[in-house]
Formats: sequence, C-alpha cells, structure tokens
Amino acid sequence: MTTTAPRAPDLATLIDRHRDEITEAWARSSQRLPGSRYGEHPLSEIQSWLSPETDATVTTLSTGSYGPTEAYLQETALACLAGGFGISEVIENLMLFREAALPFILRSYPPGAPQLDKALAALDAYLRFKVGRFGRYYAEAVDQELRSSEQRLRTVADFAYDWEYWVDASGSYIYVSPS
Repeated sequence: MTTTAPRAPDLATLIDRHRDEITEAWARSSQRLPGSRYGEHPLSEIQSWLSPETDATVTTLSTGSYGPTEAYLQETALACLAGGFGISEVIENLMLFREAALPFILRSYPPGAPQLDKALAALDAYLRFKVGRFGRYYAEAVDQELRSSEQRLRTVADFAYDWEYWVDASGSYIYVSPS
C-alpha cells in the first residue's frame, strides 16, 4: 500500500548536492546515540549503510513515490534484526536524518520564507512515513523470525525421544510431541 510522497524536487536537489556531508553528519550522530550498537561500528561502515537511504530519500522527494524508500526500509528491517539492532535505536537513527540535513536547508532558504516552511513540512512528512513504515517492516521481520524459530524448535521436539509439550498461560496444551 504505497501512498503518494510529498514531492519536493528543490529539497531533493539540495539533499543530493550535500549528500556526502549530510551522510557523514548523520553517521557521526548515529555513533553518538547512547547505548546504541551504532557506536560499535566504524564511521565508514555506518556511512555505507546510510548512503543508500539518502539515495532513496532523494528519489522519493524528487518523484513523489515512496517505492524506493519502501524497498530500502524492507531490506534495512531485515538487516537490522539480523545485526541485533533494536527497533527503537533504528527509529531514533532514522530521525537523525533531519538533524543532519537541517543546517543545509536553513542555509539555503531565507528565514521565514514560504519555501523553507514547505521544505521542512515535506521533510517531516517524509520522515513520519519512513518511521511508520520501518516499524511495520521490522515487526514483519520479527514475526517471520519467530515463525522460523518456532519451526526449528518444533522440528527438534518432533524428533526428541522425550515427551515434549508446550502450554499457554491458561494451562492449555498448544503442542505435544509425538513421543
């Protein structure tokens, strides 16, 4: 279910023009997140993770299509889950994009200009969508991982020589091994 993204070609061009500086500032902010796994990784590695997201942001804001962002977020949700990143630290990191891009946006428009308000509104709308959609994809990835884990445990229990059973909170049996 893709909705229409805010189309902001001027903002996209601005972000594209300063992509390296924005990505570096974003990566530095990511490393400083308290208690986050981002701090365990070198700056260059974090930048390599964030660069495709900057590309997706530019394309989305240029075209008004969330397609590139959604594709990126689906991959990111799986990679973050596999890498042991919690949803809250990834969402906090996603929001740091605004902090990294803001100095360039503020320098490009006069204070109080309608273009500034429009650019900030487009960026905020984009970030709200991105965070919400990432949460959905992360939840789907967690659900898939739980299903896979349950299937592995069920396989082990099915071939165990001992009697295995699982009960729910009410005491009802939800699984009984063939043994």
